[in-house]
Amino acid sequence: MSNIDVSVIATFHDEDFLIGATVSSLLDCVTKAEQSGLSVEVIFTLDKPTATTKRIVEHHADTMKCAVYQFDYGDQGLVRNSSVKKTTGRYVAFLDGDDLFGFDWIRCGCNVLDISDGGVVHPELNIFFEGRNSIFLHRSSDDELFDLDYFRVGNYWDAMCMSERSILLDYPYRKRNIELGFAYEDWDWNMRTLAAGITHHVAKDTVHFKRSRKRSQSKVSRDRGVVYHLNEMSNYDNYPEQQSLQLADKVS
Repeated sequence: MSNIDVSVIATFHDEDFLIGATVSSLLDCVTKAEQSGLSVEVIFTLDKPTATTKRIVEHHADTMKCAVYQFDYGDQGLVRNSSVKKTTGRYVAFLDGDDLFGFDWIRCGCNVLDISDGGVVHPELNIFFEGRNSIFLHRSSDDELFDLDYFRVGNYWDAMCMSERSILLDYPYRKRNIELGFAYEDWDWNMRTLAAGITHHVAKDTVHFKRSRKRSQSKVSRDRGVVYHLNEMSNYDNYPEQQSLQLADKVS
């Protein structure tokens, strides 16, 4: 069995000179986790990278002595699926190439999953910067204010989560197809895992910093008016009121 507590997958596309800040935040977070006794594995993945992004990522990987894997998907969910198979940790955390970890995220996220006997964990806050300034508050699925009906129309959680590795293998992300009107693979994944009875936790006093870029995939999806794939929770025929109440009892 692996002695790695958490594997961090950092994925890069076209971030170029933004990568330095991302890697710096990752190193601070890894150092804090290792000082608390955790073992951390870092994996860099490239998906249709620009030449500059590829060169910078490979330089950092060489300095950090970590693996780099390159894919040609053009799809974040499919990259995550393939990358998870390369990991060896009990838990897996995701970092997007232009975003920043809060310095205590890995340590606190692992603690929550250990205490909770697994599941998925999110930071308490996302702070958006650059393109817009706003704060997104995450709420755990067993919070008394969590509303399953709202969840059908609004995603409670960002994709930069930490999860048991086994959950990610059992519930791979589904392919985005914006041209046909389907995206939001992280929202779809959140819904499918919750419908399976997997609790989504929140690590108190933790934060991710999310860079708002003009041509982000989430913005392209919103502009095109796409929806998530139909899943176990996406309509009232599958989850009428009574079933919603039963699911709420199951995850509480």
